[in-house]
Amino acid sequence: MTNNFKIQLDDAEFEFYTMQIRKLLNFQVYVMAEGVKHRFHMQLSGDTFVITDPTRCPQQYRHLESTMSDAILKLGQNDNLPL
Repeated sequence: MTNNFKIQLDDAEFEFYTMQIRKLLNFQVYVMAEGVKHRFHMQLSGDTFVITDPTRCPQQYRHLESTMSDAILKLGQNDNLPL
C-alpha cells in the first residue's frame, strides 16, 4: 500500500498525498511559498517521479524534483501493510 508523508527540503515542508492506494503512481504535493499554499502533482515516468506541470510548482522548488522523486520511492510505499 502507498503512504502519505511529509518531508523538509530547503526550509520548507512538503506534504505528499497518494492518489493510488495499491501502487506508486501519482501524488499530490503541497508546499507553502510566499504565504500561499501551492499544490502540484508528481507522477511516475519510467522509474522516477516527475512534476507533471512545472508551472504549478513554485519556481524556487523545481530544482528539487529528483530529490522529491527519491523521497516518494523511499517513503511512499509500505509493503508491510495489508492490501
